[in-house]
Amino acid sequence: IVNNIAPWNRTTICTDISLQQTFTRQDNIEIKKQLTLDHLQQYNQHLQIFTDASQLSDGKTEAAFCIPSKSIEVKLKLIDNTSIATAELLAIESALL
Repeated sequence: IVNNIAPWNRTTICTDISLQQTFTRQDNIEIKKQLTLDHLQQYNQHLQIFTDASQLSDGKTEAAFCIPSKSIEVKLKLIDNTSIATAELLAIESALL
């Protein structure tokens, strides 16, 4: 619940993906880290939820989410060969429940 309003009752939800246009994979890792930390500062008053998913070459698939302000870190093992798109969506759904 953000500002005592449940997510399903909010009229707007903001997803900021602008950082992906700030640098490339080839850029220096320390520069990327600092740019990311600087970018996140503007959201200090918001509930920050981070999600990710991955699939290994053997088909093992996992999804995860983290809510730092609540000290929540969850890792989900999914059925082998679950698509990465499905895994990403499951991470988002799980974080919002």
